[in-house]
Amino acid sequence: MARRHAKTPRRVVLTWFLLAGGIVLLIPHSLTSRVQFRFLDLFRLPIRSGRMIALAARTTATSGSMVSQRDYDALLEQNRQLINDMGTLEATVQKQQQQLSQLAGLRMDKTLERTALLPADVVMRTAPHHLLIDRGTAHGLTKGHLVLASKAIIGRISELGTRTARVELVTSPTCRLPVTVFPSRIAGVLCGMGDGLMEIRVKKPCPTALGEKVNVQRIPDLLAEPVVVGTVVRTGDDDQDPLLWEIRVQPSCDLDRIDAVSVIVLRSS
Repeated sequence: MARRHAKTPRRVVLTWFLLAGGIVLLIPHSLTSRVQFRFLDLFRLPIRSGRMIALAARTTATSGSMVSQRDYDALLEQNRQLINDMGTLEATVQKQQQQLSQLAGLRMDKTLERTALLPADVVMRTAPHHLLIDRGTAHGLTKGHLVLASKAIIGRISELGTRTARVELVTSPTCRLPVTVFPSRIAGVLCGMGDGLMEIRVKKPCPTALGEKVNVQRIPDLLAEPVVVGTVVRTGDDDQDPLLWEIRVQPSCDLDRIDAVSVIVLRSS
């Protein structure tokens, strides 16, 4: 005959729990802390492994949407070049349309066919608004040659050595370039302000708008067609002269991160 197990009364169980709780309360804190640390030492490896697995799973789930800083900078540079290309093309198209309407039946100017770009590396930044490049008179450069970066005008050659040249940036207070604002077709002289921006001061009224492209005009023997140099970021009354209108322009290239440029030169005929 099977032997029945005797059931423990609930009151006895409750009494045991109360006695155990009282004993735990009477145990010194240093001893309980030591027990807790022993417990952590025993289960540290499983806990750490679980945390690493969770982190790896989270990284795997989000890695598809992450982009490295190098890829982001490359995409940003490509986007900047495309925007500058668009500004230059718009100015060129408008210029060609004007020429076609005024010079119908005549042969188009062939100066652009003799234009070439001489690549150069930036050696160092010699001043806040000047760069030193590794090209000079030995490479056919002369003072005044215009310089490109990200397919936008960033400055011009101001000093020359045999194998080096100093580039004055468009933000320099002494830099002056003839420009036209498109599509409003406002012409003027672009001057550097020395604070990372440029300005054009013209007579009122001036129907310019934010976001319009500013292009350097054709310069004989230096520039065959208009090329973008900046974007209008502010337009309003001139604080110095109430009869003038001030147009603030931001460079189309990040002048603080230039490491390579191209000098616009003309091929010998």
